[in-house]
Amino acid sequence: MVWPITLLAGAKCTISVFFDPTLQGILAGSLSIQDDGINGQHTVSLTGTGQ
Repeated sequence: MVWPITLLAGAKCTISVFFDPTLQGILAGSLSIQDDGINGQHTVSLTGTGQ
């Protein structure tokens, strides 16, 4: 899902992510965050073990 959120300059926000793979084994995903600052694309790697 993509939720566009606008923040004022200097503002902060918290992002909570729950990665719950439904297939067995160790699985990977990623969270991408884009802003209009320098180096505006940020990617966070996610891993989880499916049951």
